[in-house]
Amino acid sequence: MARTIRLNLTQEQELAAIGKALSSDWRIRILRLCSRQKMSIADMAKELRIPPSSCAMHVKILVDAGLLDRDTLQGEPWKCPAESYRNADRIDIRLMEMVRGQTTS
Repeated sequence: MARTIRLNLTQEQELAAIGKALSSDWRIRILRLCSRQKMSIADMAKELRIPPSSCAMHVKILVDAGLLDRDTLQGEPWKCPAESYRNADRIDIRLMEMVRGQTTS
């Protein structure tokens, strides 16, 4: 099911978090990877050729901004469960506020 994030100018903290999340080329690459399929941090790090710790830091920022969701996958009983991530499908940001039925800029 498609997931849309809807924001307006009154949601300053959420907008700032999304702005921060989208301000890194690495995080945009992670979003691109996750738009194709669910991936673990280890798989993303391998694909991007960056340390898993760096990838995890970028993923945390994306998750905190609501751009990625965490899904826990049950692995083999002798392995630790892996976390995979998928991203939101769309972000809508209303740059004009509604005031008593009229828009203001």
